[in-house]
Amino acid sequence: MKAVCGGIFRNNEAECIGCFAQNLGLGSSLFAELSGAMQAIEIAHSKGWFNFWLETDSMLVLLAFKFISLVPWRIRTRWDNCLSLSRQMNFLVTHIFREGNCCADRLANIGMSCNSFLWMNEIHLQVRADYIRDRLRLPCYRFVNGWKVKALCPPFFLVSFLIYSWCVLHQQPYKKKLSPNFW
Repeated sequence: MKAVCGGIFRNNEAECIGCFAQNLGLGSSLFAELSGAMQAIEIAHSKGWFNFWLETDSMLVLLAFKFISLVPWRIRTRWDNCLSLSRQMNFLVTHIFREGNCCADRLANIGMSCNSFLWMNEIHLQVRADYIRDRLRLPCYRFVNGWKVKALCPPFFLVSFLIYSWCVLHQQPYKKKLSPNFW
C-alpha cells in the first residue's frame, strides 16, 4: 500500500513556520508513522528548533520512543539517530486525537500527489481552511454518508503530525500547559 506523511510546524503563537508532505512509496502504516516522526525531528534539528513538541495521532509512535523493539529493523538505525537528535533538544512527544490533527492530516493527503518530499514555508492553499479553523479553536469533525464519525480511514496509509516548535525559551506553548520542568 502507498504510505504518505505530513506535518506542520508552528511557533508559540500557533503560526505556521513551515510544513511538509512526503510520499514514501510502498510501506506499512507503522513505517509511514515512524518515517513522519523521524522527518519532523530531523527538520526541527536542522533548523535549530531545539524546543520541540511533537504531537502525533499514532499511539505506536508514542510507544516506539519507549520500546525501540517496536521499530522495524530496516529503519532502526535512522530511528536511533533521531532519538539521539531528540536528546539534544528540549523534546516532548504527546498523543493527539486525529480530529485535532486536521492540518497535518490534510498535508498527508497532499503527499499522495508528491513524487517524494515537499517543504512549504507557508501554509498550503488546500490546508488553509483547516488551519484557520484550528487557529480559531473550532472543532474538526469527520463525516461519512452524513454521519459524524470519530475517524475516516482512507484506503491508503496516512500519517499526520502536528508539530510545535518554540525558538525562544520560556514562552507559553500553544493550547496546552506543560509542567515547568519542560523548559
